[in-house]
Amino acid sequence: MLNEPVPRNGARLLFARTFLKNPVMLGSVIPSSRFLIKGVLQPIDWAHAGILVEYGPGVGTITGEILKRMRPDAKLIVVEMNTELVRFLREAFDDPRLVVVDGSAANVRGILAEHGYAGADYIISGIPLGSMPAPVREHIVRETKEALARGPA
Repeated sequence: MLNEPVPRNGARLLFARTFLKNPVMLGSVIPSSRFLIKGVLQPIDWAHAGILVEYGPGVGTITGEILKRMRPDAKLIVVEMNTELVRFLREAFDDPRLVVVDGSAANVRGILAEHGYAGADYIISGIPLGSMPAPVREHIVRETKEALARGPA
């Protein structure tokens, strides 16, 4: 299923079920639209994007589009806290460039280091930062800034 879109019905049901269990974690009742995806991914210089990180990929709506645009030698590390979504992502995408991590964006530098990288070229966030307590949000923003400042190994 290399770079194929995530099956819509199964993904939508999982997304809706996950939203109902914990709406604050997802922040939206529906997955990202193609217009949002285009706007988020447009600024990326794909020729120079070697290491990318995606926070809160959910059911992989943006993940699939990132994989379509990535170089063959690039790496995408997605960080998801919901174990059910992690399992879904691991089954939905068969791409050696993708690493699905069951973890928190607050640990992005540690996650990158575990995979042999000092930093990332780009970090795309799908997590609802505005609904988090200020200390958590500020920690994630600091970690993200540090991960981007270091660049890839």
